[in-house]
Amino acid sequence: MIKFFKQRVVNGGVNNQCVVAVDADSDAERVVIIDRNTTEVFHNFNYQSNKQLKFIVPLIYSVNANLLVGILDDNRFYNAKFVDGVKAELINGNTVNIRP
Repeated sequence: MIKFFKQRVVNGGVNNQCVVAVDADSDAERVVIIDRNTTEVFHNFNYQSNKQLKFIVPLIYSVNANLLVGILDDNRFYNAKFVDGVKAELINGNTVNIRP
């Protein structure tokens, strides 16, 4: 499921967005981004190659560190790995192009 979030427009039309960059292990098959307080899943993405991925999350995560970012494999051979307390980076959405 893909969710679209309202984006705040400030400073004469600058489109602010928050991004989480994930540089996953080559053994990872899935990347998950979750709110640690509500357990709402923002992204559940099949990881197909060894590259850095960027995900847009709601603006509130630029000022708090309530995100859990995890990598796991679907066949359960490797242990899942999660990073707690991730804070998103604030970017100008008009100048940065983010694609999966």
